[in-house]
Amino acid sequence: MTGKKRGPDKGPRAPVGSSPEERFWSKVDKSAGHDGHWYMGGQRKAYGLFTYKGRSYLAHRVAYILTYGDLEDGMLVRHRCDYAPCCNPAHLIVG
Repeated sequence: MTGKKRGPDKGPRAPVGSSPEERFWSKVDKSAGHDGHWYMGGQRKAYGLFTYKGRSYLAHRVAYILTYGDLEDGMLVRHRCDYAPCCNPAHLIVG
């Protein structure tokens, strides 16, 4: 069911058998461009959630891990833009 809409602002589904990376990025709205805020599944007011490696994570943490690599236990991922729903890797830092 590739490309089928799932509801308001949720975007197309990733193809069956897709990697976790493909599933995650297929749910992220990147229409604001490289410098803009990216949202997961239409969540413009709250953190998005995503199950990755059998565990539920905040969407911005998954975006960071997929872009920059794994995090050590206890590490926080912060938003340079101070906008909680954003999962644009260019806006994320560890600290």
